[in-house]
Amino acid sequence: GVGMTVMAACLSGLAGVYFEKLLKGAETSIWIRQIQLSVGGMVIGFGCVAVQDSLAVRENGFFQGYTPFTCFLVLWSALGGLVIANVVKYADNLYKAFAVSLSIVLATLLSIPIFHFQLSLLFFLGASLVTSSMFLYEGMIPFDSFTLIGLFMTVVGAGFLIK
Repeated sequence: GVGMTVMAACLSGLAGVYFEKLLKGAETSIWIRQIQLSVGGMVIGFGCVAVQDSLAVRENGFFQGYTPFTCFLVLWSALGGLVIANVVKYADNLYKAFAVSLSIVLATLLSIPIFHFQLSLLFFLGASLVTSSMFLYEGMIPFDSFTLIGLFMTVVGAGFLIK
């Protein structure tokens, strides 16, 4: 499990760096690049539909069961992809990673009043590492031996809590 998680993290980082290289290293517009990148996903998606749901699609059409909210979610996801592409093209891949991490923390904090979610100590430690990494990257916190010891103790403390 841990090995697969590390491998997934490494592959995700590699994909992010490659995506950044694709966007920053070419003269192609971001719109054309997004279309080029989405063609592979469309081929795989339509192939899965053809194999698994071809009979249902022939009988009821491709958009069977779609509601206005479903269409909204599809459009929202597409808009999110364009926003991410612009962030990566004009900023940095690390900013995108920080934004994703921060959005997870904020979504969890919003789920406290909405869904009566109970925070755990592990979540608090993880959120602390995410936010401190953003401040360290921006240089708002000096990276000295005191900071390194504090981050190390946070990770070690989280490791003892997991057991």
